Amino acid sequence: MTHEDLVRRLVKESGYPVRVVRHLLQAQIRVLRDALTAQEEVVFRTLLRIHTEEKTLSVSAPGKPRRKVKRLVLYVRPYVSFRKLLNQWGSEVKDGQVCSSD
Repeated sequence: MTHEDLVRRLVKESGYPVRVVRHLLQAQIRVLRDALTAQEEVVFRTLLRIHTEEKTLSVSAPGKPRRKVKRLVLYVRPYVSFRKLLNQWGSEVKDGQVCSSD
C-alpha cells in the first residue's frame, strides 16, 4: 500500500476531505519520526510496537584499523493477537511474487 492508497482508503472510511487526511498523516509521520529518533516506543493499539535502539558496532575494513560506529536499529514487534492473525495467512512464491495460498 502506497501513501496515496492509504490516503484514499482513509478518506473513504472517514469521510474527511483529502486535504485533512493528508495533513494528519504528514503530522503523524513527523511525530513518529521524532519519537523513534528519541528512541521512544511507538504503540499501534493491538497491532504492533515499534522502537529504536542505538547500537555501537566495531567494524573494520581491509588495511584499516577497527573503529566503532553507532547505528540506530529499528525493531517492529507485532502483538500476539495480530501475530496469530498474520500466521493464519499462508503464502507461496510464484515467479518471484508472493501469492496467497487461498
